[in-house]
Amino acid sequence: MVCVKGGFNRSGLHEDYAEFAERIVEFISFYGMYGSLLNPRIYNKGRKGEEYIYCSVSFSSGGKTYYYLTEDETISIGDKVIVPVGDYDSERSVTVQNIEYFDDEDLPMPLHKVKAIIRKDNADNIYSQTNMDTEHEVLRKYIDAFKQNPSQGEWVVDRKSKGILDDPIQMPYIKFNDLVFDFLKDFESFMDMSYQETLRENNLDWSYTSITGYDIENADAVLIVAFITAIIRAEKFCDGILLKAINDGYMVRWLERLFSIE
Repeated sequence: MVCVKGGFNRSGLHEDYAEFAERIVEFISFYGMYGSLLNPRIYNKGRKGEEYIYCSVSFSSGGKTYYYLTEDETISIGDKVIVPVGDYDSERSVTVQNIEYFDDEDLPMPLHKVKAIIRKDNADNIYSQTNMDTEHEVLRKYIDAFKQNPSQGEWVVDRKSKGILDDPIQMPYIKFNDLVFDFLKDFESFMDMSYQETLRENNLDWSYTSITGYDIENADAVLIVAFITAIIRAEKFCDGILLKAINDGYMVRWLERLFSIE
């Protein structure tokens, strides 16, 4: 038996690992947790060789992002950092929204045009799973968005085809609004693939009535994330359940609860 030990991130992984991991997750996540081995928040970190680290930061919730350089590989998405701003390089605290790695030939901005992060904002960045306001800030905008337009899709039913060999009837499907796809993309990194275990620990099963019937005032952040993950996963096996959760207002309630937890 061979035992390999060491750090586990993109600096030591094959360039195709992310694609491999996504395919494995798609297959096994329905059956339960898969741990850190296939977690993109872990394997997507780490500089390879002489790559430059570009952090996308925002000055306000849902605001425009700006690139800053860093040499600090301990910085994570959601961290607060201090950056220089303007002609006089006044210091501002911002939130890291994304971290990317680039070689010389594919830099998104020339090095001489990008300022560097000064340091972590240690006074305001005790980062943990309970610091929801920082960790899930990218999701806050969907509260108002879903409230303003509760209906985020519709069933499409083929009523024109004849149902014969040369003109088959297409199975009904849901046409989601673009906002839903934006939400799914932003929530992807927070998916709890051990959601079934989390539900069982709270005496819940993986059903719409069980999840939506829970008193969310008693739910912590882990359980709320499990609720949203379960609904997203259920959509793959039960068309319409995600749309129903949004249209019934449960998605807004869960997100509001998430940001009400300190």
